[in-house]
Amino acid sequence: MGNNFVGKQWSDIREDEKDSLLRCAIAVSGVDGRRVQNGDCTVDFEGYNFSIQGFLVNNENEREIIIGDDAVFYDPTV
Repeated sequence: MGNNFVGKQWSDIREDEKDSLLRCAIAVSGVDGRRVQNGDCTVDFEGYNFSIQGFLVNNENEREIIIGDDAVFYDPTV
């Protein structure tokens, strides 16, 4: 898998890459970096230097991060 998706849309990457990224995804607040329990979030990927906007659904038996096809990867350090 590529190490840098900055500038690409979620829809631009392969399904196996999406699956791999979602396994190391962390949903955080874009304001203070705290973990998000539900709702809009920034999705950071452990071991990678890019993020993307997403939405966390956290139900009793299920936790799912949803990323829109048009969401764009960005470098959170700039």
